[in-house]
Amino acid sequence: FPTRHSSDLGQAYFHVENFIMARQSFEKAAQLDPKDDVSAYNVAICHLRLHLNFDAATWYEEALRRNPNRSDKAALLMEIASLRR
Repeated sequence: FPTRHSSDLGQAYFHVENFIMARQSFEKAAQLDPKDDVSAYNVAICHLRLHLNFDAATWYEEALRRNPNRSDKAALLMEIASLRR
């Protein structure tokens, strides 16, 4: 339940473009459920919106670590390489 709440709160903050609070909420959800790749991915998106590219790449990698079979794996690997340049 806490993971769902943190994720829902993150979505609400993201919707109103409060990316700092959204990031914090998604990070909490990711911390509460170490297997949740979606929250890790959402943290990466928040970092992108905040122009923190290195941190975004790190969280994309974390999403892939949590779920190596993500359907968007190839796209994420290309995005990570681009963000690390």
